[in-house]
Amino acid sequence: MRPQLVFNDLSVREAQSRATAAQWLSDMVQTIADLIDEGMCGTTIHTNRPLYELDLIPDEYGFQEWVFEGPHDDLRILAAGLIDQSPVAKGLFESSAETGEFERSDFRIDEAISCEALGVALTWDGIAVSLPSEERWRATEIPISSVSARHGSHSV
Repeated sequence: MRPQLVFNDLSVREAQSRATAAQWLSDMVQTIADLIDEGMCGTTIHTNRPLYELDLIPDEYGFQEWVFEGPHDDLRILAAGLIDQSPVAKGLFESSAETGEFERSDFRIDEAISCEALGVALTWDGIAVSLPSEERWRATEIPISSVSARHGSHSV
């Protein structure tokens, strides 16, 4: 079975301009396209909120506007066809019930920031995808910790 894609909702930030927001979306979808081309994953992405609700400039510009603006290139066609599964926590609860792993875990970045979606990617051996809105989301691994009786720090 191929790894599941999980969207890192912590990477959603307000962009300084439409051009910046469009570049972030293009970069993220290009990463997804590359993973699909390499046979690493399918076209389903697990999210905490539907991608079409992502606004990078509040009430002005986000995923939906990016998909439907300009020419319908391969990236926009792929983005429009992504199968969005929400909420991501449902997958964590189903996975925990089946395996007993990470039951009652609390996933965190820097001890202070809860990162549920990244925790789901970790429990599934999935692939977390992020908007490149900050340097830490551009890394190939994101260190997270799980607070539970049986597990410590991990990276996704």
